[in-house]
Amino acid sequence: MLHSFAYTGDAAVGAVLCQNLLAAGFEQQDDIAAADVVIAYCASQESHEETYFGQDGLLSHLREGLFIIGLEACTPTTAREISSLAQISDAHFVEAPLHAADITVPDPFADRDNLTALLAGQPDELAQVTGIIEAVAAHWEECGQSGAAQAVKCALTAKRALEIASMVESEALLRLAVDESGELQARAFLESQQGTQENISAWYQGIRADNYASTYTIEIVASELTCALAWAEEQGLVLPQTETAAYLVRLLATVGGIELSPLALTLAYRDEASGERFGLDWHRAEGMQTLSDTDDNDDDEMDDREGWGWTSDEELGIEEDSPLGR
Repeated sequence: MLHSFAYTGDAAVGAVLCQNLLAAGFEQQDDIAAADVVIAYCASQESHEETYFGQDGLLSHLREGLFIIGLEACTPTTAREISSLAQISDAHFVEAPLHAADITVPDPFADRDNLTALLAGQPDELAQVTGIIEAVAAHWEECGQSGAAQAVKCALTAKRALEIASMVESEALLRLAVDESGELQARAFLESQQGTQENISAWYQGIRADNYASTYTIEIVASELTCALAWAEEQGLVLPQTETAAYLVRLLATVGGIELSPLALTLAYRDEASGERFGLDWHRAEGMQTLSDTDDNDDDEMDDREGWGWTSDEELGIEEDSPLGR
């Protein structure tokens, strides 16, 4: 039986995860050497690299029988590498990236019912960590062997990024398309046209309330998108829409929105004063590449249209003096 755990990674996310584990009867240890299980949640890929592969990282503390549960996103290739290194030391790595259903609440990681753990590993390993997973997430999906859970996480990341990006753009158009008297009715109609996305109404409500405080931050979204795009590149797959969403996320992070909810992407479509209320400084983006600057010209044979079908910000409809045109 696994009784004790140590946590490493993002402090804000860890605070609520550890609280739920303690409430379930598990004992927390400060020293990895004294714990049966090490639970990790890294908010960025830089943090992930240091946490696992750093000089004093988790892989330097491997010992026989130790379990490591990775709750964060990484590429499937990285997950398989960690698993292989753990096996050499007769330790165990279980990938269990978390997916939060509702990202509009202030702390999406606090409510077990809001979380699904995507699991990959050997069946006997998964059986041994069932109690810990249940303490963290009320729902879980077994995805297969090492790397499979992160592959599913990559797919979910791309899907959610596009949903949020399309929602904030439709919301930006709605601000222009209707007057104040008709806005509420128009918004209700727009929300009803969003297919099966069950949280779209909550997303609109969060934007209308300017509710951008969350432990599920732009930093985490950027990390997840980095993994998804890296995995796609490894497989020779081009994801132009996901690349565009990632650009918007990097833009918001650059101007000071790294600790805001991803719903704050809507601020990229508003005036600078709106962003300043939440600590954004659009002048920080002046040295940032535009979408067309990132083109590698590999597709110029396609009607001489570069990048993802764009040759300039003007063709994108991005005005020079808007935040997106900086």
